[in-house]
Amino acid sequence: MAWHSETALLRAKATVTGDDVDVVPRWWLTATAVERVQRRSAYRLQVARLVRLAVDGAQLEGVTDDLSEGGALVVVPAPVNAAAGQQVRVRLSIEDQEELLLDAEVVRVADAKDGQRALGLRFVGLDEQLSDRVRRFVLEEQFRGRAKE
Repeated sequence: MAWHSETALLRAKATVTGDDVDVVPRWWLTATAVERVQRRSAYRLQVARLVRLAVDGAQLEGVTDDLSEGGALVVVPAPVNAAAGQQVRVRLSIEDQEELLLDAEVVRVADAKDGQRALGLRFVGLDEQLSDRVRRFVLEEQFRGRAKE
């Protein structure tokens, strides 16, 4: 069986522990294992990179909490004048002297630690070259992290 939570798709293995028939057949299940299943279409890397956002005419500086080829979670100082559905411009520093300019949509705004705000961003309208560069960066960082282990 599987069900959606706010943060993931959860899947459980279960055994049938009882049944009966009233008007319709019913079964009682006991979960034996529950696992979280990745819902995202791209790998999400925990990485801190400097970000500058243009949000509703204001400039914000923040840091990524995670990054994928499809989007990022960016932590910025509060207060933030941003809402789900809003379009933002993202200047993402990925390497020394390399910045990417990306368009994104805010998909959620939430409280973060130390009174900051977290903006969930989905990249939109990336051409193949930009999409490939973000994908390669995430993959390279993943390999660097494994090499340190």
